[in-house]
Amino acid sequence: HSAARARLFFVEAPCDIPIVDASVRERLRCGTVRVPRDDADPAAGNFELAVVVKRSAAPRAGAAPVLILHGGPGGEQTRNMGGSANDFVPGHDSIAFDMRGGGRTGPTLCRDMAAAQVAGLREGLLGRDPEVPRVAALAACKQALAEAGYHPAHFGTARNVADAEAIRTALGIERWAVYGMSYGTTVAADYLARHPQAIESVVLDSLYPPDEFVPSVREGQG
Repeated sequence: HSAARARLFFVEAPCDIPIVDASVRERLRCGTVRVPRDDADPAAGNFELAVVVKRSAAPRAGAAPVLILHGGPGGEQTRNMGGSANDFVPGHDSIAFDMRGGGRTGPTLCRDMAAAQVAGLREGLLGRDPEVPRVAALAACKQALAEAGYHPAHFGTARNVADAEAIRTALGIERWAVYGMSYGTTVAADYLARHPQAIESVVLDSLYPPDEFVPSVREGQG
């Protein structure tokens, strides 16, 4: 860990997310945790990770907080944290952050990637090469990242795991439960492998396979 990660703080800010009512607002803590884009290169800049903590409506003594890892890559979760009065897990506080490249963490780049994935599926159903629109979109995304001062190595599962650990440290949490959905299951499994001492339990919901992009959707559906 670099010296930058040794000085980790949760900086509170007003909750600029949809909130269902005042009682839920009182249970929310919103803010950011600053982490370096690259531990080995401090000059590369930082990410301001968007974080929301939602206290339980009926806290249970000794219940570990639950870290929610969203899907994607490029998804988000913090905007959803104020949308319901219910606890994500009854009796447990819940915590979410938007991973690098997604949601309120950003950067807001490569907006056409989801459309390119859909276009690839369409091409596969028509018997054509599904990689053509996807590769073109990836090339455009890489160029946009470079122009904005980012590098592909600033993103990815290992970075997201390190960021989760940074948030745990900044919030002063000893151990937490981890819930991952879709791509979040990849982050959760990698997190468990790297930092088992930080995790009380893990739930993997809708496993995200590590396979390459399916060359033929028609074959995959079969």
